[in-house]
Amino acid sequence: MGGDSHLMILGYTWRKLAVVVLRKLLTLLVAGLLLGWAYTWAATRLYEADISPGFWRGAAHGALMPAALPSLLMGHDVPIFAPGTTGRIYKIGYIAGINLCGIVFFGLAFRKPGSKATGQEPPSALTKAQ
Repeated sequence: MGGDSHLMILGYTWRKLAVVVLRKLLTLLVAGLLLGWAYTWAATRLYEADISPGFWRGAAHGALMPAALPSLLMGHDVPIFAPGTTGRIYKIGYIAGINLCGIVFFGLAFRKPGSKATGQEPPSALTKAQ
């Protein structure tokens, strides 16, 4: 066994796996920075104190709430819930927005290539190493 080219994990050599992991981490970092910047920009426009929020504003706030984490980590004190809300309709919209965001995110994140919708088979793990 000479070298790390024979050691395989999930069909990748160690070096290819390291490149894939570093690429994914860099993508996550850039996406987090972009989300943080976008949320800071959007928060000043969506969380207005003089508007009584309803279902749709609650859905928008709920859908944006997961994107608040990068902004908070970057040191921005951004809102995640409209000030002075006591209405049940806003809260229902907020929960619906969070769930919609989760469905979209996890649906895209865990979608397998070559799903039944396209009728194609996903590539096997053995072809990745070649």
